[in-house]
Amino acid sequence: MSAMGQPHPADSQVEKARARALELGQKRKLLDREIQTHADVLKREGVTLTSPLTDAQGFPLNSVDIPSIRAARSKIIALQNDRKDIDAELASLVDVALARGDSGSSEIDMQPLRLSTSQDQDQKSMPPSATETGPATPPLPSVESKQTDGDVVVTPKALLSSLSFLDRFLPVWIFLAVVIGVVIGYFAPGVHDAFATGGEVQGVAAPLVVGLIIMMWPILTKVQYERGRELVQSRRVWTQIGVSLLLNWIAGPFIMLGLAWATLPDLPTYRIGIILVGVARCIAMVNIWVSLAKGDCDVCALVVIVNSILQIVLFSPYSIFLINVISDADNLNLDYSHTAIAVALYLGVPLAAGVVTRFSVIFLMGKQRFQNIFLPYFGALSLVALLYVVIVIFALQARRVLDNIGPVFRCFVPLVLYFTIMWVGTFVLCWRLSRKYSRTFDYQMTVVQAFTAGSNNFELAIAIAVSAYGAGSDQALAATIGPFVEIPVLLALTYVSLWLGKKWTWGSKKVGDDLEGSVAAKEKA
Repeated sequence: MSAMGQPHPADSQVEKARARALELGQKRKLLDREIQTHADVLKREGVTLTSPLTDAQGFPLNSVDIPSIRAARSKIIALQNDRKDIDAELASLVDVALARGDSGSSEIDMQPLRLSTSQDQDQKSMPPSATETGPATPPLPSVESKQTDGDVVVTPKALLSSLSFLDRFLPVWIFLAVVIGVVIGYFAPGVHDAFATGGEVQGVAAPLVVGLIIMMWPILTKVQYERGRELVQSRRVWTQIGVSLLLNWIAGPFIMLGLAWATLPDLPTYRIGIILVGVARCIAMVNIWVSLAKGDCDVCALVVIVNSILQIVLFSPYSIFLINVISDADNLNLDYSHTAIAVALYLGVPLAAGVVTRFSVIFLMGKQRFQNIFLPYFGALSLVALLYVVIVIFALQARRVLDNIGPVFRCFVPLVLYFTIMWVGTFVLCWRLSRKYSRTFDYQMTVVQAFTAGSNNFELAIAIAVSAYGAGSDQALAATIGPFVEIPVLLALTYVSLWLGKKWTWGSKKVGDDLEGSVAAKEKA
């Protein structure tokens, strides 16, 4: 106290420091709780602040929720920076008390300091997902930066060498399958009778149906159905579905209609077969392309399911409108049951098999062994079945293709243009959107949109053309040309996608950059 009975100015300063220290202690408790909440997100996903979110080829993992992880990491970094500011201010408040030189005052201010020390111990005991930053955390790049210390120059040779043996030489395998199919179909006249002995399903040879189902089985086994509830509750996923519906059911069929009329004005029967291909939205092989291009297979499966349901409802009226009304052809009769059976066959059967296989094997082997041991071997079955399907298609149609080589080559033109325009247009559109809406559009979602927009259900188109016009019709032949073009074109675009994924900047990052946070967070840290 002063001589006049007033509190000493130093005592008043200490009391203010004590009150501020207690206030900061409460704020720090709230920060620690919030940090723990975001740490629980990382723990649930099985990652830490520095765990890589990419696979061996540098593409985003499909097994974790990357947007949630990135948001949690960014929040933790920002909150930890705020906590450091509080600790620094607490230290300065203690200095105030120590400068007073009064033991009681020091004791008063040491209480928040002890609180700080104890909470630091709590922080050290928090899960590694929240606190493990590691000594080798890479520097954060500027958001404008397009090249970081971790980037590499991506060349086609380096990209191919990063793929598995089967994926790396897939164009070779498909070319060999095409040659084998053509040789069998042309020099073995009895091949049609041999396939016919197996029967037909919806106008498609049974051996081809079996191959298509087996081709889809491993792909649909990889889908994380256990995340279904989480996916359908995500606004991001519903945005992707909405974009996909616009591309698949508004843009796609009408672009194919325009290209068919522009390139085949004097071949009306072939033109109808091409239009049918445009209406048949892809529900099968798109999963193959998305998987090879390192897209989000879970979202792709959801989009495929939505397209399948709409295909049952819309294929018949859409085809009749485009062919009978706009193209002024009045000889197409379709019914819902035929379309529904085709969709159930090519999607429903492998979907059910995939669900049963996934949960059964996980139950027997555990998720880690399922992911690391079972899937790599089982997944190869898709590529084997794909090659089988190519051989069968070319064997069944080789003679007809070679006997009608002129119109066949004419039909190649609208199909090549369609697949290229739809894929390139969608890929560039989603890439541009990723620069502005990086949480909604990234490389994985761009792959899903580009390949679902650029793919078609040639199985359904062939089946409908055969049942409506006959197996020997020009319409059926034109529909059959679809996979001749789609498979090699989309396979080539798969490699283009992988290359652009690493070459282009997505949002503020390139694919493969595992650098989180912001420049401000870096500077504060």
